[in-house]
Amino acid sequence: FPVTIRSQVAARSSGTFVLQCLLLETVGPDLVLTATNLEVAMRAKAAAWIQERGAAAVPAGRFGKVVQELPEGEVTIETDGNKNVTLTAGSVVVRLSGTDPGNYLPWPKLGEVEAFFEFVPSELKEALSRVAPFATEDHGRHVLRNVLFEAKGNAVRLVASDGRRVSVD
Repeated sequence: FPVTIRSQVAARSSGTFVLQCLLLETVGPDLVLTATNLEVAMRAKAAAWIQERGAAAVPAGRFGKVVQELPEGEVTIETDGNKNVTLTAGSVVVRLSGTDPGNYLPWPKLGEVEAFFEFVPSELKEALSRVAPFATEDHGRHVLRNVLFEAKGNAVRLVASDGRRVSVD
């Protein structure tokens, strides 16, 4: 999963804690991650071995940092039914406190948010690998430190620039 993208879509600070969270839920044979900040919503699905169906809402920033630090290989996600999530990868075990997933906003309908995206993780990763290197690392130029997602019909265009070069995918 491109967890970093989802953790950046979730609100960094909000009076509503649930907007700072990622929703993890089982849908059919998939694990689905959803994030929104009320302007943009993103969702990614991946096939998973699901022992028991469930959902959890965990702080996006913390979840993203933990996932980046996990060793390669299988990751187990467990909930205790009481808003807590445990991630296990090899000998690493991390427990996160979240919030009731029932408080998470439903997936928006067309027109309810400015844009919403749903990606195949491998395709998003490939597109970002072509565009993201062109985003600036200059901390004084915040607008150029991001990748622009532009939706047109059923297509999404990614754009990044460092002020001298532009990359579009």
